Amino acid sequence: MSTIPFRKAFTLIEVLVVVAIIALLVSILLPSLTAAREQAKTVKCAAGLKQISTALGYAYETYRAYPDIDDGASADPTGRVMATWIDVLFTRKYLGDLEVGYCATDKKPDPLNRQRGQSWSFNYPPRLGGGPGADYSYAISVVMSSQGWKTTDKSGFTLGKATPSSLVLAGEGNWNWMHGFGAAGLLRNNFEVTYWGSNGAAYRHGTNRLPVGNFAFADSSVRPVRLDLGDTYPNSALLRGLRTTDKYFWRSGEHTEVGLWNDTYNVRNISGGYYDSTKNEYPLGPGSPKELDPGYYSDTKTWAKTVVTRKGWVGY
Repeated sequence: MSTIPFRKAFTLIEVLVVVAIIALLVSILLPSLTAAREQAKTVKCAAGLKQISTALGYAYETYRAYPDIDDGASADPTGRVMATWIDVLFTRKYLGDLEVGYCATDKKPDPLNRQRGQSWSFNYPPRLGGGPGADYSYAISVVMSSQGWKTTDKSGFTLGKATPSSLVLAGEGNWNWMHGFGAAGLLRNNFEVTYWGSNGAAYRHGTNRLPVGNFAFADSSVRPVRLDLGDTYPNSALLRGLRTTDKYFWRSGEHTEVGLWNDTYNVRNISGGYYDSTKNEYPLGPGSPKELDPGYYSDTKTWAKTVVTRKGWVGY
């Protein structure tokens, strides 16, 4: 006689109850797990930007200047893949790993980056998928990159009067440079809203309504900046999204759409009113010394071998 005990099979109802419980647990835990993964990516992006910020600090300590933005693809006139300020930091040995130049949430490139690349005929490195766009996930402030503090007579900008913890040095970007916090192009999926120099800053984290971007400041700190896509300027449909009293590219309280030759908004402030000043020219300086100029390394063919390989430059 068999000694194996008889086991009653699960009924259909019992199986369905278990399945329902598992489904409920998944529905409860999945959003939390997704949020945790996104938070980890945000932290990783901020950590990469912190390394870049430190490297920029080394450059400034040595030359009292920051790297220029790019070489205009002079190293690769056929493939049109640009060398940028991040490549300068690596070639000068201020930055140890080019991989920190990429944010985990960057689509490589993001849509607005790809649009600008398409319009201006610049390409992403072939090894990263190619197509239109500018390399890397981070942008440098045009003011800081060009030594804008040397234009005080026209812009009123000086490093001495700026608060280092408020002055933007670099951040997550849709190109390799940025003029201000303006992001109106996000709402219309058009990099030229409000003009060609807008939408350099990227906001890859947070939520659809409240996206967040990481920014590095002149005191070497890195912190997230939240954009409210529902916030517009008074009596206008133009996106404002944030306040610039404690974070700015040029001057406290600046309009988010400030930029090179964008006179319409350079004279306005974050409240939509006008500045009581005659020094309203965007602070574009004379540029960097040759040691920090991407064009110099392209013209003299002195880029680090790693940079040349990653870019996929043919015939360089």
